[in-house]
Amino acid sequence: MQNFSRHLKEAISLNLERMPKYAALTNNKSIPFSEKLIRSEKTALLGSWIFDWKGDKLQAKGVPYMKEEFVEMSLVPDFSSHYPKEIDFEISLRKLEVKSLIKNLKQQLSDRDFDKLALLCKAFIEENLDSQPHVYCMLRHMLESMWQISTLVPVQAERCLKLALKVPTNYSILLLKAHIWKLEEARGMDEEIAPIQLAGVPFLFQDLPKIAIS
Repeated sequence: MQNFSRHLKEAISLNLERMPKYAALTNNKSIPFSEKLIRSEKTALLGSWIFDWKGDKLQAKGVPYMKEEFVEMSLVPDFSSHYPKEIDFEISLRKLEVKSLIKNLKQQLSDRDFDKLALLCKAFIEENLDSQPHVYCMLRHMLESMWQISTLVPVQAERCLKLALKVPTNYSILLLKAHIWKLEEARGMDEEIAPIQLAGVPFLFQDLPKIAIS
């Protein structure tokens, strides 16, 4: 249990372990970004207890809330000093803006239309990120995570209702709000990291667990 905290702790451990490896490949240029990422994860860890508290309560009653919402860090690829051969890392970054996306996501969340929210995330990934998979890795991860959380909202609610348990939808909304709040920051960080990735170092590309969107 305590799945959110465990997820974050494992991510911190992974990034700490890989930080000197990337530093050696980038003449230390990656260090500030590794440190920023780890700080962000440690900050998130401070508030993870509230989601773990709710998740643990429901898991004890047979509902896998907060267990399915996060992909296991064990799915992160092994460290490599280069991209897989099928990735053309020299494709130039096509810059993106996310303000309109954020506005639309906020509206769907306000309307509690989780299907539309998930579709917005999926469409943005397919239309803007799939053509440049070597960059915008953090933005992709955030949107994949939002897609997963959104699609699970009605599933978890139905499971709870069958057991006469209070649905955890408000906790999912809070988690989705936190993701939306971080999207602009993720986009900016991705663009700062891009020169490292365009030079052939798969920083972040191989450090985040892939969430399969269907």
